[in-house]
Amino acid sequence: MPSPKKKPQSPDISAARATVEGCSGYAGFLELDEVSTTSISASITLHYHGTHRIKLLHKNLTRVRFGINPKFVDQAGWPCLSFLVDASPIFCEILDSCDAVAKKISEDHGSSSEWRHAVIRNYSYINTPTVRLHIPTIVNGDTAQYGTEIHRKDHSGNVQQYIFDKFDVTELSNLLRTRISVDAFFSLDTYDYQQSAGIHLVAKKLVIHPSQ
Repeated sequence: MPSPKKKPQSPDISAARATVEGCSGYAGFLELDEVSTTSISASITLHYHGTHRIKLLHKNLTRVRFGINPKFVDQAGWPCLSFLVDASPIFCEILDSCDAVAKKISEDHGSSSEWRHAVIRNYSYINTPTVRLHIPTIVNGDTAQYGTEIHRKDHSGNVQQYIFDKFDVTELSNLLRTRISVDAFFSLDTYDYQQSAGIHLVAKKLVIHPSQ
């Protein structure tokens, strides 16, 4: 008889303070300067929705380098939504530490997939580090909606949630265009799929700043 297939395993990344409210006042999210790289650890889980996963807030300094490309779609034909943002030195340091612990425990548990680093340091002609933020698509039958809250900040500092009338990638692309600054609330989700493994930065909430 064939042996039963093992459930998929994925490293779950956590930090000592990831389950408490950070000094920033954003419940559950830590600002970058509140993270100690020595407190970052990883463990194997049998699911992909661990409650102790690191949730970070990158505030004010995240600038969109390349916006959403609607050409990429999943197996069901829905667009794979992501965009590139500039990565500050402290952002790179945290992600490199997460990469290191997650990659090691993944390999220690038998994964032979190629590890793709979260920080992109050789993208096209860009000579500064970037990272890719993912906007999940929630599909229900023939309809879809964004799995990320989108908010806009006006010049007075007021923030209001942006309401989409429909799932429209063009409309979303116009909001997240090149050189726009955003506050990004995101989680670090690991993946190991089709011989490719790494960390996805999944946006939970984006606050789009007004154009300068």
